[in-house]
Amino acid sequence: MIKQFFEANKRYIKFFAVFYLIALFALNWNQISWAVNFQFLTNAAEDFFSESGKNFMSEKGIEPSQQAEKNSTDGEQEKNAKIIQKEDSLVIEKIGVEVPLTTSPSEDVEDIEASLKKGVMIYPSSELPSEKGTTIVLGHTAPTNWPKVNYYGIFNRLDELQKNDQIFIYFKGRQYAYTVIRQFLVDPGDELVPSLTNYENVLFLSTCWPPNIGNRRIIIEAVR
Repeated sequence: MIKQFFEANKRYIKFFAVFYLIALFALNWNQISWAVNFQFLTNAAEDFFSESGKNFMSEKGIEPSQQAEKNSTDGEQEKNAKIIQKEDSLVIEKIGVEVPLTTSPSEDVEDIEASLKKGVMIYPSSELPSEKGTTIVLGHTAPTNWPKVNYYGIFNRLDELQKNDQIFIYFKGRQYAYTVIRQFLVDPGDELVPSLTNYENVLFLSTCWPPNIGNRRIIIEAVR
């Protein structure tokens, strides 16, 4: 019975349904107009993503302005360091040196000797190449006919380096370029004091000298 009624009055029912919807929209336009307001949706989306970005920074404990300042500072500190994929090493093309760069867990003589068997070594109490300050790198010399094992003799030609020669250190995925400024001799145990202090990092290469005796130390000072 009901089905027959709807079939017979289908056209009128559709008319009243459309009329009802139009009236509903008209009477409640203030409450539902946001749903078809493109500008509203756009602004809402912008507010959402903007707040999400701020919240992400807040969760990290960094304000957006601080993050921008941090990025700028990091870039300034690394301006002289070139990103490069290479194992930690020391390269001096002029004297044919390309050797692994190691570190020692302590200043103990046994630890230092073990590290020097793996290459040249950053002295434990000095700064790393990536840091501001003074970096001291030790390497072995050896008598002329000494067996070429455990990097003995790697610094035998250190005396050939002169002012303006280039030294490269590869450390933690970055390249650090140094320029030699002087060569000099010291006695064992003498303190190494940079002749120039207005540089980001001063590098000292040190080894026993002369190779056949080793009673003194030859020092190469370079800066970047």
